[in-house]
Order: sequence, then structure tokens, then C-alpha cells
Amino acid sequence: MPLIRSAALRRAGAYVPPPAGDLAVVGSSGVKSVFAFTVPVPAGTQDGDLMLAFVARRSNSTAPNLATQGWTPLEFGTGTSGNTLAWLYSKVASSEPATYSIASGGHAGAAIVTLRNGSIDASALDSGGSSSSYEAPSVAASEAPGILVCFWVIASGTVSADLTPPGTMTTLQQAGDTNLRFALAWEAFASAGALGVRTATGPAISGDRTGISVAVV
Repeated sequence: MPLIRSAALRRAGAYVPPPAGDLAVVGSSGVKSVFAFTVPVPAGTQDGDLMLAFVARRSNSTAPNLATQGWTPLEFGTGTSGNTLAWLYSKVASSEPATYSIASGGHAGAAIVTLRNGSIDASALDSGGSSSSYEAPSVAASEAPGILVCFWVIASGTVSADLTPPGTMTTLQQAGDTNLRFALAWEAFASAGALGVRTATGPAISGDRTGISVAVV
């Protein structure tokens, strides 16, 4: 199974073979901050691993500067009312630094997850959900088994509690404050096809929300 499946990822650089073994989540990191900040590369990351970066901003459409640091942009979209901006990036690990710097013009958050022996099969971004429900969209996996990674974010001045991923998923990150909160989680899937919407729960507010889903096989 090739590590780099999509044309966009193949164009991003030379193929780096992954370490031997089964598909697995290696680790993750996450930070909520204001203005410029750094996000650690997850502990245990090795050359050839697949890294996914999820970035969210409140009321700032300027793209994060990850593309200039070797990351490939895959998804971008706005939230339910256009105030939350979210991005998905990917990178094949190669002599990774300890951290990545992210420039931001306001409230922002970012999370990185490292997976071993996997390639991106499908990804999607949507702004579904309302009240206390926060949706990450369904994606269609072309093969199985695999791992589904989901990211949820809400931006509002009154975000009073964390976002909680569904009970079928393993939570990797929960971070934020009253201005912006996000959650990151994963679960294994055994069958190809549409994987279904994953709904996180959180405060029942009308804030701007966005969800991202990625299937890795």
C-alpha cells in the first residue's frame, strides 16, 4: 500500500517509506492561543509517518503559514455563519522539528495527529450541527480496514464548555476557551463505503461551528 495516495500529496515531495507495522495512531498535540503560537510535533513521530494538521480561526480568513513549512493544504471552509475558518493540512514526516509555528490574527487553535503506515483515502469539511450538536461530515472509504479522524470546532464569545466527541471514538485533544474550542478524536472502521456523520456534543449555543473528517487506510 503506497503511503502517498493522492496526486496532491505526490506532488508535495519525494516518497518516504513508512516504518514497518500496522496502521496506528502514534500521538497528537493541540494548542488554543491568540496571535502567533507553536504546536508541538507529536511525540514518537518517525520519518515516513503521516501527519494531519487541523487549524481553526475566529473571524480571520488569512490562511495559516503551514504551506510554507512543507505542509499540503487539503480542505478549507467556513462555519455555519462564516466566522469560523478551518483548514486541513497533511505532511509526510521527514526530519521533523520539535514544533511548527502558526501565525494568527486573533483567536485560533490547532491540532496535529500522527499516524503510522497509512495514507489519506478521503476527507471532507462541513458546517453541520445546531444547538448542542456538532457534526463532522461523512466520508466514503474506498477500502478497509482504516482509521477515521474527526475534528470539531466552534467560535463564539460564550463557549462555556468543551466539545465532547461521540462515545465510539477515542478523544485525542480537547482545548479552548470562551472564544474558540475544538476537539480531535479517532476510531477504527472495518468496512469500506460511507462512514457516516460523527456528532460531538457541547454547549447549546448558536456559535459558528465546523467539522472535518479524514479516512486513513
